[in-house]
Amino acid sequence: MIADLIETLRPTTLPAPRGAHGDPSPREPLYGTLKGELPQPLQAYLDKKKIRLYSHQCEAIEHLRSGKNVVITTPTASGKRWPSTFLSSRPSSRTNPPRLFSCTPQRPSPMTS
Repeated sequence: MIADLIETLRPTTLPAPRGAHGDPSPREPLYGTLKGELPQPLQAYLDKKKIRLYSHQCEAIEHLRSGKNVVITTPTASGKRWPSTFLSSRPSSRTNPPRLFSCTPQRPSPMTS
């Protein structure tokens, strides 16, 4: 089962090398929109802090809303928190609620190098 998940996540073609920690070039953000509203306390916080959700965050939240499990693999500081906050902020009356698994590439610690 784990091997199947790993194979599903494995790219069919490898990306071009981008250096030790990825491409540091700044990119324009791709913001998304949600089909429904967020729980009021979460929406109020995002509005107060002027935080806009990225497209991958909106997509993850919509999948979670529909009861699908979600796997997020994205670098540090790229938005794994909001889908997990959404999931934990809504009441669940389901016996088998959707699950969220997020992966972050780990960099070697400078203390161990």
